[in-house]
Amino acid sequence: MPATIERKTLSIEEAAKVLGISRTYAYQQARAGTMPGCKRIGNRFVVSIKQLNEYIDGDAA
Repeated sequence: MPATIERKTLSIEEAAKVLGISRTYAYQQARAGTMPGCKRIGNRFVVSIKQLNEYIDGDAA
């Protein structure tokens, strides 16, 4: 039986949809370092699902 892999990150585009903001604005926030849970890996940004959910729920500092 193949193991399933649970995703822990979203792309900027996916995070933008979750937050209800535009893709362009999401990239601006990522570059500025203000996107919740966002990390840069090489030339790519990824957003932690856990941290994004905590931000949405109001649990983030």
